[in-house]
Amino acid sequence: MIAYDNNLMIDLQATSFALLEIQLYLDSHPGDPDALQDYATLNKRLRTLRKTYEQQYGPLTGFGDERVANRAGYVEQPWPWEYA
Repeated sequence: MIAYDNNLMIDLQATSFALLEIQLYLDSHPGDPDALQDYATLNKRLRTLRKTYEQQYGPLTGFGDERVANRAGYVEQPWPWEYA
């Protein structure tokens, strides 16, 4: 059984939330250079976190960007809430 890293999921969720908040801010402040830099940094971090998660546990969504060798393999593994 694979040991589930809950901290990885929490980091992924927090980064997604922060990225969404910056997107909303940029809707009203599209020229803010600090926000644009933060957006680029967080976007890169989110991609890295997603890749790490999907390599360890399988796809996060059914329509993600990542190619998975064994598409149906996720059903052979425990669901995230089943990890000890």
